Amino acid sequence: RLRTFDEGAATYRSLFGMEPRFAEILAFQDIPDARDRPGVVLRHVDLSLRASDRRSASLSARLEVEPTVDGQRLLRFALLNQRDPRMRLWTSPENALHVRAVTDGEGRALPFSHRHNELMVEPPEPAAAGSRRMLRVDYDGEILTALDCERGDQYIELCSVPWFPQPDHEAPPFTYTLTVVTPKPYLPVASGTTTAFKETDQGFELESRSTTPARWIGVFAGRYRLHEATEGGVRYRVHSYAMGTRATQEGLVRLGA
Repeated sequence: RLRTFDEGAATYRSLFGMEPRFAEILAFQDIPDARDRPGVVLRHVDLSLRASDRRSASLSARLEVEPTVDGQRLLRFALLNQRDPRMRLWTSPENALHVRAVTDGEGRALPFSHRHNELMVEPPEPAAAGSRRMLRVDYDGEILTALDCERGDQYIELCSVPWFPQPDHEAPPFTYTLTVVTPKPYLPVASGTTTAFKETDQGFELESRSTTPARWIGVFAGRYRLHEATEGGVRYRVHSYAMGTRATQEGLVRLGA
């Protein structure tokens, strides 16, 4: 397993047709000198998300990555397979995410596998430790849901799941740019510093970036009411809906100040 740098052999059995499988470990050992190093380091990512409705989105991720082991033949990233609210098994077709293509910096198609909420990419030649590589991942799916993976509420979130290719949590943070396009009335909110925002006849377009390395990128969109105010030279934006009254919005600004 590249994630935990160990290897072993096991058999699996399922009881009474239940989804969980029970492992019986036959052999197990660590891979020497590898456990304390992430398999790949993400240095920078340019993300684009275009939502066609409150269910589906087309996404692309341009990744600048750095392998950590000489001769590395596989680059591993976390990337969800589905957001089924009732089934955790990665093979569920409900709210599934599909990787359409993975290419390198020269536009060459690369072999990949997207299973078990992992994206495995094989570079065209063994990677040297510390070398920089560019990858592009194009993918889409019905992954726009609320936090509980349902659609009964009036917002969507991409924050609690690995919605873009990313290394292990132990890997160093990374910089990023982000473009989000959503249809009306779903007003987008995202991590980072907002660099551009506009409203069109069909929806909203948001651009943000972070030159300060971060470990996570979050995106929300909903039927929000936006309240903006400046306190102490700082611009505050409060997005609210349902019980979000003007008094509550103003109170949050004062709390932030």
